[in-house]
Amino acid sequence: MPTLVLPQVAQLTKDGLWKLFCGLNVISLLQKLSYSTSWQFFCEGNFKTKTPPNRWNLTRFNPLWALFEVTMGIAAARDVMLDEPAEKNKPVANPLWFFLASYASLGLRLTTRLNFNDAMIRTCVFIPLYTKFLQTLHRDCTSVNPSAITRFFGSKVMT
Repeated sequence: MPTLVLPQVAQLTKDGLWKLFCGLNVISLLQKLSYSTSWQFFCEGNFKTKTPPNRWNLTRFNPLWALFEVTMGIAAARDVMLDEPAEKNKPVANPLWFFLASYASLGLRLTTRLNFNDAMIRTCVFIPLYTKFLQTLHRDCTSVNPSAITRFFGSKVMT
């Protein structure tokens, strides 16, 4: 992976990184949507299925899809690295809101009105929100007055 993916991602501009992140997210969404659609055809209710139980594990632990998600993280980290000095002086949003929203999105699995499974919630809501949280946290680290959650994650207790 390092010899194939990292040099290509390192050459991208901020706009290219955003397009890469969105493109990989769409591909991941299509893959999870195909799993979700096939799951509905074989579901008998109460998580009893006619298909082998390893179908989700084949989807979740596939090395290609893992590479896509790792590359999404690399693109997000590289985006923060490419911030201009003028951008670093801008006020940063409090990362706490993105942190709370990303973990609150996991509660969507508990709703019965919306038929979301883990894969769809993770791809559509959790990964974009958590990525935004990490980017905001890193930008907040370089600010003059970091927020409380940034100081907490940078404390000796967390390291």
